[in-house]
Amino acid sequence: MPVLTGIVTAAGCETVFQDQGWSGASAARSGLLAALERAGEGDTLAVWRIDHLGRSTLHLLQILDQLRSRNIAFQSIMDGIDTNTAAGRMVFSMVRLNS
Repeated sequence: MPVLTGIVTAAGCETVFQDQGWSGASAARSGLLAALERAGEGDTLAVWRIDHLGRSTLHLLQILDQLRSRNIAFQSIMDGIDTNTAAGRMVFSMVRLNS
């Protein structure tokens, strides 16, 4: 994980939360829960890849909707999604429409 931590830090992340050894089917992800709890209005929650955020498409959309309702932006570093930008918001809207 040190390489990944270096990459997200280089992307501008100030605090890094990790879940090691978890299954995608597991809801018990202390790192994700801590990140969601810590994020506040005006922050950006960044992930390495969007598929690392949710257990399923529905779970992913629930998390993204929760972030939006709390005025927290979302960034997926490898997928090029950043809801701080107009293009990122458009991609996010397309993901929602296709699910």
